[in-house]
Amino acid sequence: MAAIHTGPGDIPQPQQLFAEARPQNENPKHPLAPVKDPAGPANRHVGKLNYLKKGKTLGATGTLFSIGAAFGILCAAHSPLIEIVDGAQILIDQATFVPAYNGGGMAEPYGRITVPRKDMWIPSDFRDPARDDAYDYAVMRVDREQIDQRLLEGLPQLKVPEPPYNTIQVIGFPVGESAMYYSTGDITEVRPPNICDYDASTLGGMSGGPLRRLPHFSQIIGVHGGGVGTQPLNRGVLMNRDMIAVIKEWLERVD
Repeated sequence: MAAIHTGPGDIPQPQQLFAEARPQNENPKHPLAPVKDPAGPANRHVGKLNYLKKGKTLGATGTLFSIGAAFGILCAAHSPLIEIVDGAQILIDQATFVPAYNGGGMAEPYGRITVPRKDMWIPSDFRDPARDDAYDYAVMRVDREQIDQRLLEGLPQLKVPEPPYNTIQVIGFPVGESAMYYSTGDITEVRPPNICDYDASTLGGMSGGPLRRLPHFSQIIGVHGGGVGTQPLNRGVLMNRDMIAVIKEWLERVD
């Protein structure tokens, strides 16, 4: 299972990271802004994901959450996926998750969690990162004792949103920046089975960041995936009952 390291580490600095080759769109009406208190109760469960893929050190975003008696890190499926070979999904060897990462201050206020491939799961239907918007979510399994005790309070929960959807917040770690950023915008369209578009701004590295419906910071209603063409819109996956059920089943599975 995952292991936590609390001492100084070899996490690559933001300027050394690359983002996945997925479009991201900024909207001048809803600009990105730095989070003032990344280590505070509202934001400390959001973390930077660092991992190696095909010789590059990549950066993305994830969120530590709990469901039932299980704990996991929610992110985008295109982050751990390397390729499909003979129908089989090939995932990265491991990822490092740093809750509340702040390169401009206390870089690892809650330590770090390293997740090996065996503790990663993505939907079996996720095949093409450029098109599989409805399946672009993934989970990394974590044991309770590997989580800083201070993070066990107020852990986010997965929540099926009810219409009207209205305003949401996207939060994450843009590559090239040393801090957590957020943007607030409106959901502009929802399409079956669980795809939503929104006009909040994002940048590369924010893929996998949580969609949160204000003022409920502890409720994750979706996962950010990427941009929508050349429009000032971005796209993510909204939570539904089937998603939550399959995530819970996998996290609680005994290998």
